[in-house]
Amino acid sequence: MNKSSALYVRITEEEAELFSQYAESVGETRSRILRKIVRELITEQPDLVSAELAVFKTALRQLSGATTNLNQLTRAVNSGKVPKRMTEESYWKGLRAEVKSLSKTLRQVMDATATRWVPKKDDA
Repeated sequence: MNKSSALYVRITEEEAELFSQYAESVGETRSRILRKIVRELITEQPDLVSAELAVFKTALRQLSGATTNLNQLTRAVNSGKVPKRMTEESYWKGLRAEVKSLSKTLRQVMDATATRWVPKKDDA
């Protein structure tokens, strides 16, 4: 079992209030947010908060479904038994739209975590 160590940080009352508001807005405790910041600084890798993790898990589930469909398509093509729906242009357009949407969602989550602690131009 890992021992834990307390970390005390002094901030102004205004900063404390804003920090509490931020933690509440993302559905996390202030302790979790501080651990997240420390872990990201140490590992230089994203540590997703609950809301981001939920989006990421959903996207991964959809990606898994897409790969299953591609495997089924490959088997069908190799056996010469292509389902009728796969010969229709609308099927491929829909599949392409789904893949683009999934890619966009994953990119947004990863971009948000990669730049989370980078000051915005207005903040600098």
